[in-house]
Amino acid sequence: MTRHTILILTLLFGLWHSNVKAQPNIKSTKTDQLILEKHRRQLNLEYTTRELSILQRKNKKLVDSLLNNNNPIYTDGNIVYAPDGKFKIFVFEGNDCGAHCSTFYSAFIHIPSKNKDLIKSIDLLPVTGIYKLPDEKYLILQKGIDGGGNLIDDIVQATLLSFKGREITEHPIVYPNAINKPKKCLYLLQSEVLTDNFNSGSNTAQINFDPKNRRLNYHYLSSEHRAIEEDTGTIYIHSGYFDYINGTFVFQHEKKDIIKK
Repeated sequence: MTRHTILILTLLFGLWHSNVKAQPNIKSTKTDQLILEKHRRQLNLEYTTRELSILQRKNKKLVDSLLNNNNPIYTDGNIVYAPDGKFKIFVFEGNDCGAHCSTFYSAFIHIPSKNKDLIKSIDLLPVTGIYKLPDEKYLILQKGIDGGGNLIDDIVQATLLSFKGREITEHPIVYPNAINKPKKCLYLLQSEVLTDNFNSGSNTAQINFDPKNRRLNYHYLSSEHRAIEEDTGTIYIHSGYFDYINGTFVFQHEKKDIIKK
């Protein structure tokens, strides 16, 4: 291989990596803040009136009374922008308390258009990062919690999306060692009991993306028994990664070690 050929390959390799763009630090506009509040109010309206009849929902005084006399279910909302500005994601956290308090999320994706913006609900947790990949796909990293009472799980997930016109496609990230596979995304959960009792900083559930090597790394704890109390049996630590090959995150390797018997 000549020096000239090596130089060309090096430049092409560099261009491939330079096309992986991370989510920029963009400050939301006043318009987006108004949209955020509109979504939040609509979510609270739908949740508060979910058990009312169609006729009761048309009673403005009744609906206003319910909204004013009940604590809002959805209180927190956040906006995250794609690195190239192609879309923005609004994520809301909801909390409802009965015998136990539970946390849940609702999200919307907005795609600007000259005619009419596309707005769709989408199954996402609070977004921690967005990466644009060279083939026009987007990797979205998220982190949240699920459950209530003493059955709470920390969740991390990675979602791979592409866009064509007004269509949004989610591409699967197949993890062969998943206990269950409720979604197409890479979805990992870790009991909060494990997080609290084995948290040395590195033992929190994590998914990270290395743009230089196009590698999706993950790390989480699991237990022999359902982790409700400290006595959970054997505790395992899982560390592994996927490589981005031909438009797909392909599972490569996982290391599973025992950290407590």
